[in-house]
Amino acid sequence: MEEQQGKFTFDRFALFFILLLLLAGVTLLLFLNPMEFATGKLHEAFPSMLRGGSSIANSQFLKLLSFLYGFIIFCLLINAVYIGGRKSQKFAGFKYMILVFTIVYLAAYAIMMLSYWKYIEGNNSYFLGFPAPSAWMIYAIHLFPFLLLIFYAVNFHKYIISRKEINNFIKNVKNN
Repeated sequence: MEEQQGKFTFDRFALFFILLLLLAGVTLLLFLNPMEFATGKLHEAFPSMLRGGSSIANSQFLKLLSFLYGFIIFCLLINAVYIGGRKSQKFAGFKYMILVFTIVYLAAYAIMMLSYWKYIEGNNSYFLGFPAPSAWMIYAIHLFPFLLLIFYAVNFHKYIISRKEINNFIKNVKNN
């Protein structure tokens, strides 16, 4: 934490490296606890075909690690966006949109993972022709980044770099 005019703000670079260390820890734990039959075992009736095991369905620990892995990856991405906008006063308006997007996305991610865990336990609910976890992935997880991208593209000159700044840059490049 660093102090800034009497307020505390979190150091984004420190958070980035903390998230990287957490990701490395989760990855290490995944390798130290290999899933049984992760690469498959020979099918009883068709020996040339491999059949996967039910390792993740049987392990609460692996479920937790898989959830944390996806959660940390997304947090790293959002943190990188914040690092990129750290010096821009204009970025302040955009960061609230990213915060709302992050909360909605992580909620959708958590619901998708919970529905997947229910699915592998035998609760096979469907939505618009897809199993619930796939539906969450298609209709929520893929939709929200697209909406943020559209917001970013439409507001690029307002929040990131103005046309005046681009023209000044081009003018400086031509003069040098």
